[in-house]
Amino acid sequence: MMAKRDVTKGEAPPLTSSLLVVGRDFAAGSLGGMTAVIAGHPFDTVKVLVQNGTRFRNSSEAFRYMLKEEGVRGLYRGIGAPLASVAIVNSTFFAVNGQAQKLLHNKEKDGELLPLHKVALAGAVAGGVISVIITPRDLVKSKLQVQERKPPSPSSPLHPLHHQTTYYRGSWDCVRKLYAQAGMRGLYSGLFVTMIRDVPGDMAYFFTYEYVKRTLMNPAAWSVPGH
Repeated sequence: MMAKRDVTKGEAPPLTSSLLVVGRDFAAGSLGGMTAVIAGHPFDTVKVLVQNGTRFRNSSEAFRYMLKEEGVRGLYRGIGAPLASVAIVNSTFFAVNGQAQKLLHNKEKDGELLPLHKVALAGAVAGGVISVIITPRDLVKSKLQVQERKPPSPSSPLHPLHHQTTYYRGSWDCVRKLYAQAGMRGLYSGLFVTMIRDVPGDMAYFFTYEYVKRTLMNPAAWSVPGH
């Protein structure tokens, strides 16, 4: 009879256990990301419509118009691309940040926390890498969000958008047609602007997160003077 493996305290966990933990975290993160996409996509659709040359006076008017004309389905235009990619986007984002932090850490001082300026630098690296993934995703999403299902009347707030000559049946059809028109350059239209947004944004995100976490975990921050 084969003896059971004795896993003593301090021994590294079996590979299968580590993989189960990673798989569980990945699944939880993916489901959480999908939930966030589903909850926020209608508001993103309204934002894109208002930004793309329509005659809506404000976001509330755009929301009511879309709900009346196309119902809830219209508010979820273009959700396929972000919903399908949220798992790889989130996992890549945090994995790159984690690896960048490890590379920037001084191995001779393992007991010390990574300086906050290096935390911010790792966030910038993650933001730059993730921009390469989300640029084509956001382009496809936006194309589907603003395209018309039927020719609007001249009085419609959407009328300025009706110069579109190419229509897309879905996310993959949009990718195929964009690539056919301009190759990879077409899919990466707006990459530079996306990086300008995400690199400093993710620097601030990780810097603020780490700063607040360290402050809250420091007992001295909760002490009352004189007590």
